[in-house]
Amino acid sequence: MTTVAAAVVPALLVVLALVNPGVKVAQVDLHDGSVWITARSAQKLGRFNAQIKELNGGVVANRDQFDVLQSGPDVLLVEAGAATVVDPAAVSLSTPVALPAGAAVAMDAGTVAVTSPEGGLWVSAFSALAGISLDPGAADATLGAGAVTVVTKGGAALAFDPTTGRVTRVEVVDGEKVVTTGPELEGAKGIVPEAVAAVGDTLVVLAAGRLHADGWVADLSSL
Repeated sequence: MTTVAAAVVPALLVVLALVNPGVKVAQVDLHDGSVWITARSAQKLGRFNAQIKELNGGVVANRDQFDVLQSGPDVLLVEAGAATVVDPAAVSLSTPVALPAGAAVAMDAGTVAVTSPEGGLWVSAFSALAGISLDPGAADATLGAGAVTVVTKGGAALAFDPTTGRVTRVEVVDGEKVVTTGPELEGAKGIVPEAVAAVGDTLVVLAAGRLHADGWVADLSSL
C-alpha cells in the first residue's frame, strides 16, 4: 500500500474540519447547557443556555476584534494583544494577560498555548494563566517563524514548525513541563500551513491541498 493510499482513512477524518468553509464551531462539554458566543457587531460575549435556548448573561469585550475559546467550564476571551479568563458563574472578566503582538492562542483540556509569529511557544494550565511569563526567554520552546499550535483533548500542546517540518510537543507530566520534538512530517519542511488539527495525539497540517502527518501525506485535489 502506498503512503498516500494508507493515508486516505485518517485524511477523511480530518479533511472536513480543515477545509469546510462553513461556520466555525467550538466543541464543548455542555455540562451546564451553556455555550459562550460572540456578537462582534455589538462587541459582546454572551452566555447562551442551549437547553432552554436563552441568552442569560454577557460581558463587553475591550476591543472590536475578538473571539472566545471554550473547553468545558473554561472560557477564554481572546483579543488582539490580550487574553482574559471569563468567570462563567459571575459572568465577569478577570485581569487581561498581555500577549505578544500577533500571537495566536489555542486551548483545550485545561491547557492554554500561546504562539508568537516569530515562533515562541508558551504553555500554561488554564488555572495558572494569570501568572504566565511571556518573555522570549521564558518560552517553553523556540520554533521558526510561522509556527502554529493546537492543544489535544489530552491537554498536550502540539506545535508545527514550518521551517523544519517537525512537531514539538509540550505537556505537563508529574507537575513538570516535558518538551519533545518528533521527526519531520512527511513532505512538510518549508510548507505554509493553512490549518492544523489534532487527531488524537497526531498533528495534521493542511497546506496547498495536501494533508501532512507523521509518516504519510494525502493529496486532496481529487476529493
